[in-house]
Amino acid sequence: APSGAKPTRYFFADVSGNAQRIVAVAEDTTRGNARFATVWREGVGASWLPVTPNTLESFALAPSREGDFTAGVIAAAGAPNKLARWEGDELLTFNAPANRQSLTVSSISNEGSIIAGTLFGNGVNLGDVGFIWTPQTGIVEAKDYLMGIGVPFPVSSTIELRSVTKPVVSADGSTIAGFASLFNTTTGQFNSSYFRATIPSPAPLIAGALGAVFTLRRRRHTA
Repeated sequence: APSGAKPTRYFFADVSGNAQRIVAVAEDTTRGNARFATVWREGVGASWLPVTPNTLESFALAPSREGDFTAGVIAAAGAPNKLARWEGDELLTFNAPANRQSLTVSSISNEGSIIAGTLFGNGVNLGDVGFIWTPQTGIVEAKDYLMGIGVPFPVSSTIELRSVTKPVVSADGSTIAGFASLFNTTTGQFNSSYFRATIPSPAPLIAGALGAVFTLRRRRHTA
């Protein structure tokens, strides 16, 4: 347990690729049994990860492959959740878009330069969408990020890319995968399929999405 803490329960999150770091969440009896991010390091043991003032809870969710970086979420009093990025014990936080109150993290690249996750909807007129964070862009919808770097989704005058969900980023930061939702404005049908995009590249590779999406459309057409 972290020094000076009295955790009642641990919630395992993930382990780094080199097995030198385990990130988790623990309930702390000294802080009203609220849940806070913890990290276990080889040769060091467990400790709390730092938080911002007015933090209600913190969640360490995804360590980098070598364990130098951790991505997660911080919930603060009277404010939307923030994206958290720990480099060792140094914390940086980033605001989600104004119309999104909550988010979660799926993965972080080994150099800590790309974080992938999900922005949650409001249950009314906003659905869940994937996001990508980089130092240059901040938090942006994964759809906008991928189209901005030229990923060739099969869009046309009648096919719209409506959303990208559940994105993940590879350890070396060169690949983003997830699910793409395409809408046919002529038929009113949605087609959803996985994709894999290699970045950055003059002609990013998208594996699976084009073939799978068009296969689904052909099946509907011939059914």
